[in-house]
Amino acid sequence: MIASQIWVSISAIVAFTFCVSLYLVFHFKDKRYKQETLRQAVQLSESSDSEALAVWTLAQADIQTDLSRALSDIGLGLGFAAAGGVLHFNFNTADAAIWALAFGLIIFFQGAGRLLAYYLRKKSPQ
Repeated sequence: MIASQIWVSISAIVAFTFCVSLYLVFHFKDKRYKQETLRQAVQLSESSDSEALAVWTLAQADIQTDLSRALSDIGLGLGFAAAGGVLHFNFNTADAAIWALAFGLIIFFQGAGRLLAYYLRKKSPQ
């Protein structure tokens, strides 16, 4: 019984670390992509048009990243909700389980909102 609780704790820590690492990798990859796109846009255009082109380019990049952010938020929210279930059923800690579940649902609905924003932006004429 104790060994299974330790295994669940270790797997939860590893899963959390993996999720945070994955988020950081994609976040900084996205930032680097936006900066490189902006550099190329400024180099290709003149000074007066470069600002308008840079704003348009960043807006397009934001539309593309909405989907990845939405899906990562939904996954993270479901992960916290599942962690709340594990805490409740394996360790009988109702308080921690409720907090984990509530935090997971908040992140889940934030992701659902971003997913809705992605589909609304995608359908709107550009």
